[in-house]
Amino acid sequence: PPVGVDEMPAIVSSLECTPMPAVQFADIQFTTARAGEMQLDITDLSGTTIATLGQGNYPTGTHSLRWNLMNSSAHRVSAGVYLLTLTHDNQKQTIKIVVAN
Repeated sequence: PPVGVDEMPAIVSSLECTPMPAVQFADIQFTTARAGEMQLDITDLSGTTIATLGQGNYPTGTHSLRWNLMNSSAHRVSAGVYLLTLTHDNQKQTIKIVVAN
């Protein structure tokens, strides 16, 4: 980094999804370096949010949740590629999730 500019420490040390491709469900695990308000969103490749999986205050540590491959209208999503974005303190980390039929 330039002189006098500190790098921002990583708030999320890991974000993973298994199995890949997801057929019946997707298990999501993330580890945070500090507590705070977080949100997990699933978007399609056009950027439209199709589901919010988690939102709230999470403590430091490892967290797990399962996505049932349903959108916010309780319909199963189509096969394809989706993006899982974890937002914490205005920092974002995104991974791809492949859904198969």
